[in-house]
Amino acid sequence: MSGLFDLILEDNSGEWMKRLIRIRWMMAFSTLIIILLANYLLPHNIHFFALLTSIIILICFNIIISIYSRTIKSTNISSKQYTFVAHLQIILDILFLTVFLHFLGGLETYFFFFYLIYIVIAGFLFERRMSFIYVGLANLIFLGLLLLEWQELIPHYNLYDFRSPLRFQQPIHIFTTSFTLLATSLLIAHIVSTMVEKLREREKELTEMNVACELKTHELIESNLACELKSKELAESNLACELKSKELAEANLSCELKTKELADLNTRLKKLDEARTQFIWAVTHEMRAPVSAIQSYMNLILQGYIPPEKVNDVIHKSERQAIRQLNLINDLLQLAQLEDPNIEVKVEPIDIVKILEEVMEPMQAIAEENGVSLCVQIDNNPAFAKITPEHIKSLWTNLISNAIKYTNSGGSVDITLMQDQDNIIGTVKDNGIGISDTCLPHIFDQFYRAKNAKSMNRQGTGLGLSIVKRILETYGGNISVESKFGEGTTFVFTLPKPKIDV
Repeated sequence: MSGLFDLILEDNSGEWMKRLIRIRWMMAFSTLIIILLANYLLPHNIHFFALLTSIIILICFNIIISIYSRTIKSTNISSKQYTFVAHLQIILDILFLTVFLHFLGGLETYFFFFYLIYIVIAGFLFERRMSFIYVGLANLIFLGLLLLEWQELIPHYNLYDFRSPLRFQQPIHIFTTSFTLLATSLLIAHIVSTMVEKLREREKELTEMNVACELKTHELIESNLACELKSKELAESNLACELKSKELAEANLSCELKTKELADLNTRLKKLDEARTQFIWAVTHEMRAPVSAIQSYMNLILQGYIPPEKVNDVIHKSERQAIRQLNLINDLLQLAQLEDPNIEVKVEPIDIVKILEEVMEPMQAIAEENGVSLCVQIDNNPAFAKITPEHIKSLWTNLISNAIKYTNSGGSVDITLMQDQDNIIGTVKDNGIGISDTCLPHIFDQFYRAKNAKSMNRQGTGLGLSIVKRILETYGGNISVESKFGEGTTFVFTLPKPKIDV
């Protein structure tokens, strides 16, 4: 059912279900008004309580579907399950309408045109073949109702002051009524399915254009990588020339020592080359996705495929991708500064307790937004360490924000700051999704994110914990982690206290 699947993607995986629920509320209240008016205009002619019971059943069914639609927002539902729910709703609605028509006079009422509403809905949700199947289903059910009443296999409820009591037993009326419904429903199904097919063709064209843009981007990335490889080859050639010159200048050195030096240098160069290549590929992969998304959004806006009322939504999506790109660049800059051996860090002892108190204010707001409770336990004494305020603030922010991000609503994050004679000890503990044993050894690698972390929150650069570890290494500290999959994670870091000169 590609039609339903496309609609689900377009309307954020469930908007169509909300529309069916709203239509059903309208049907329930409109039919309630109809029977109230009919009971007023034709007193004692309609079966008021039978009709009211059927409406109450429809309302109960709609309440159940509403609760179900809210429940599945936080779960992964396949397109087949969405399709099944859609079929179930439409079929039950058609059966309800048939029961309603039966108690409202059957052949004697014109409300059988309400079948056309569900034929239009089926035309938008499903393929052309399924749309015509629903045409046949609705007409067969209605014709079956008329035939059963004609043969008096089920009772006929006559509207005495509105129609002749023998009208339902006259084949000409059965034929004209059923033929009118059939012809009208076939025509509407044809028009709606034709319109939907044209919309799907346009959607396919947009998809192909997006794929073409992706291919162009990929070609540019490959060209850039080729240039990088050429530069690397030139650098290696230059290095080889320098080594040869040095080899000739230092002819007094033994051949064995020179061979060993060259072998060691070659090994280091290979490791550096592998690390650089992996880093380039990782950065390219992480930066390509938001840039491609922004380009696609802007292209759709410029070519007029986005309705005016949805332009702001698309612009907000582009802004979020740009913020994601900016966060990645900021993390890369911070990591590069930490790994640059030429940058000297001048620090003086600072109170880590005060920095933690500054960080907790924005973290508390984020925690409340995610429904997570924060608990902070701090040693009463000041905790001094030689570290820059920016680095310790980045350390706290990365650890606490990660704990909040990967803790479900209703969970908690505990933060403690203690000290012993030589070290300051910080702990960030959560009862979130945890880390599996296979992923635990890699969490401090650059760009690494565990599978369950990606599935819970797609946003993230995979650099936060790398930055935390590099900050601690810069100032002589270390970090350890304990985690149980599905139960939570605990990070413990230590920083050496400044030595007091006697």
